[in-house]
Amino acid sequence: MLSVTISAQIIIIPIMTIKFNTISLTFFISSILTGFLIGIIVISGYILTAISFIIPFIAKLGFQIYNLILNLFIFIVEICSKLPLSQIYITTPNIMLIIIYYSIILLFRFSFLKKEHIKKIFIGFFIIILLTNIFKINSNNLTIHFIDVGQGDSTLIITPTNKRILVDSGGSKLKEEYDVGENTLVPYLLNRGIKKLDYIIISHFDADHCNGFIAVLDKIKVGKILISKQAEITNEYKNLINIAKQKNIPVQIVKKGDKIQFDNSTYIQILYPTENLKFGDINNNSIVFKLIYGNFSALFTGDIEKEAEYDISNLYKNTNILNSTILKAGHHGSKTSSTQELVEAVKPKYVLIGVGKNNTFGHPSEEVIERFKNFRYKGL
Repeated sequence: MLSVTISAQIIIIPIMTIKFNTISLTFFISSILTGFLIGIIVISGYILTAISFIIPFIAKLGFQIYNLILNLFIFIVEICSKLPLSQIYITTPNIMLIIIYYSIILLFRFSFLKKEHIKKIFIGFFIIILLTNIFKINSNNLTIHFIDVGQGDSTLIITPTNKRILVDSGGSKLKEEYDVGENTLVPYLLNRGIKKLDYIIISHFDADHCNGFIAVLDKIKVGKILISKQAEITNEYKNLINIAKQKNIPVQIVKKGDKIQFDNSTYIQILYPTENLKFGDINNNSIVFKLIYGNFSALFTGDIEKEAEYDISNLYKNTNILNSTILKAGHHGSKTSSTQELVEAVKPKYVLIGVGKNNTFGHPSEEVIERFKNFRYKGL
C-alpha cells in the first residue's frame, strides 16, 4: 500500500505543482490510515445502492453505518491535512524541469543504459538546470505587472536586481464569495517563481486594495510592509497589522518626502500624504508615490479623490515632480478623481485603470475617459 502511494505521488508531483502549486510530505500517513477504508467505502456503496432497489429498509440501516465510515474517512483526512508539511507551497516549475524529472524516473525504471552513460546524462541535466536558472536571474530590466484582480488594484514591480514589490492586492469584504488573494494573486506570484516579496505597499485599507494580502501573507514570505499614517482605523487595518505582528514582519509608516531605494537604479519617492493628515477619510490619505527607473517613471495614486488631487497639484506646482511616463489612475477612474489639474501636472504617456468588468460603481467614468482622450489630442 505504501509503495503504491509513494509511486503515485512521485508521478503526479509535477501535475500538482502546475495546477495547485503545492506538494505534501505527509501523504503517506493519510494513505496508510485511510487506505483500508477506501475499499470498504467503494464496495459497500455499490452493494447498498443495489440493495436499496430491492429491500429499501435494510439499505437504509446499512447507509447509516456507511455514513459513519465515511465520516471517519473525512475526519482522518482533515486531521492529516493539518499536520506540519502537509501543504508546502512551491513555485511553478518550467517545462524543461518537468521533462528532466520524468526522464530521470524513466532512467531508473528502465535501467538498460550503462552506468557511465547515466552519469553523462545526469551531468547534462545539471548543466541545463544551471543554465536555465542563470538565464532567469540575469534579467536586467524593470518589469511592472498590472494584475487583473477584478474591481480592485494590484501591481507587481520587479527591479533589475530581482527585488519584488507588490502594491495593493485587490480583495473584497465578502471574502467567502471569491478570495482574490487565494485564487488569483498567490497563484499569479507562484507561477512567476515568486515565493518571497521584498516589500508590500498598502496604499490604503479599503477591502478592494488590501484584503487579498491576507492570503499573500499566509503563503508568501514578506520582507517589509509600507503603509501611511491612518486617519481612520478600519477592521482591514487591524486584521493585517495583527497578521504582520504574528509573523514578525516589520511595518514602516511612510510620508511625503520619504525615499525607498530598492537598488542602484530603482527607487520610489513618497509624494503623499503629508505628516499632518489633511483629510479624515482613507481614500484621500492613500499613499501616492512615484516609481523611478532611469528616465522611466510611474505614478501610483491609490484611491485619492479630487480634494487630495488639488492638494497634491498645489504642493508640486511649478515643478516636474509629478510628471510621469505612466499614471495609475486614482479610484478606478471614478468621476471624483483624475482632475484636469492632476492630469496636466502628470502628463502621462499611458494611463492604466483597474476595474472589474460590469462593476456596480460604473467605473471608469466616461467623463474621465474623455478627459484623458482630450489630453492626448492636445498633445500635452
